[in-house]
Amino acid sequence: MNDDIGSEERKVWARTLYTQNGKTIAETAREVNASESQMREWIVAGEWDTVRRSLLLSKQMQLDRLYAMLESLDEKMKQDPGNVKDMALVLKYTTAIRNLDTENSVYATIEAAELFIGWLYRRDKALAQTFTNHFQVYIKERMAA
Repeated sequence: MNDDIGSEERKVWARTLYTQNGKTIAETAREVNASESQMREWIVAGEWDTVRRSLLLSKQMQLDRLYAMLESLDEKMKQDPGNVKDMALVLKYTTAIRNLDTENSVYATIEAAELFIGWLYRRDKALAQTFTNHFQVYIKERMAA
């Protein structure tokens, strides 16, 4: 990682690596060029372990389960392709997957926007405010879709 980024960007990046990418404290500290003790402070202060658990349980775990159920259902439908009940389940599973993927996508977009706007703010505050306003509208539209 470059040393030219600020502390807040480093912290946001570390949060993303730790909570979303499942990196260990040591791996994250190495990647963002921070000490492990600094990482632990950030984790405790920001309750990153809670965020990490909720993301794993509420989204990725659900997606993994839904994909496994969909795969199992697909195998079953190869044997009995005309089963209306199974077709309805496929529709429900794919809708649930799409909804969860959209939530993950919006969350990732917010994280990227935070990093970018933090970087831009140190260079051009007025432009950063303009981008912040546009990102807010963009996120609202994404969530409504």
